Amino acid sequence: RQLYRHTDFHWKQESKTSFSIQWDLYCGREYLLTIVGSAYFAGGLIGAFVGGIISDLIGRKKGCLIGYSTVIVSTFATAASPVIGLLIMSRFIQGIGCAMNVTGITILSLEYVPQKYRAACNSTLQVFWT
Repeated sequence: RQLYRHTDFHWKQESKTSFSIQWDLYCGREYLLTIVGSAYFAGGLIGAFVGGIISDLIGRKKGCLIGYSTVIVSTFATAASPVIGLLIMSRFIQGIGCAMNVTGITILSLEYVPQKYRAACNSTLQVFWT
């Protein structure tokens, strides 16, 4: 039994599926997988710059709250995306929010931690982002 109309791939169990099959991302459309991943990092590039500016203008805590709110909303939009365009857009926005958080939380932690502990605090914080 053929699982999907464009392929001769067969699952060993009837109930299996994959992201690529659900979104029809093969047979000439594999590039869309790369775009979905790249959109996140493109958003991160913008979010790193925007996050610093927003944190300077309205404060570190408020900047981080905006970043976290952006991540939460865009994560739900990513999960509920009915079309590939919305998935790419929500991943882009998710990247913006994540980079805003990295920028804001790094600066915020350095402002609150005493000078002799800043290097250790920043190193520990960055371990969780990689």
